[in-house]
Amino acid sequence: MSASAANAQVAANVTLASNDVYRGRSLSADDPALTVAVGLDDQSGFYAGGSVTLAAGEMDFRASSSAQYAGYAWRTGRTSFEVGAIHRHHSDSLDQEYSKDYFEGYFGVSHGKTSMRLYLSPDYIPGDRVSAYVSLDTELARIDDWSLAGHAGLALKPTRDEASRSYHAEVDWSLSAGRAFGEYNMSVGISDSSDSDPKPFDGPLLFVKASRAF
Repeated sequence: MSASAANAQVAANVTLASNDVYRGRSLSADDPALTVAVGLDDQSGFYAGGSVTLAAGEMDFRASSSAQYAGYAWRTGRTSFEVGAIHRHHSDSLDQEYSKDYFEGYFGVSHGKTSMRLYLSPDYIPGDRVSAYVSLDTELARIDDWSLAGHAGLALKPTRDEASRSYHAEVDWSLSAGRAFGEYNMSVGISDSSDSDPKPFDGPLLFVKASRAF
């Protein structure tokens, strides 16, 4: 075994959710979803991984979304930084104006229980205009084994008016409470986005998740 292979750690996670919620919207058309994720972290700071989500319910069994990513992370004191790229495919996305298959580059900063990322995508909107998304995630409170996590996101998306070259803003948020039960993690939460989806999918989304890491 090479030295680089010995220094790399491989981890996996399986999550069963009542709804695959992403940036305040459902990626599974409100159907239950099972996500399998695998990641590799090297001591040098390089990391890579991917995930696939399977959904079924009102719609037939299908792969509703997937992602593949790679990046590099480093630490300065108590603060961590990272840069990377991710490819996403959202086959069940209800956002018909935007691409279901796109790339994002990102830069992130983490300190303690709080992390922030800036994403830039050249092809989320068909054409040659860049979209941006900023995410902020933090642990808001902890009581014994329970934790309350919060997320806020701001998206800047090009309008369809090519002549104006203007952008419009969308915000999303989520709150979730969770705790560990042995090797399992359970959480319940609510999420929403200022951008509306077709009925009956519009409005706040409630979700329950159970996951296990390997």
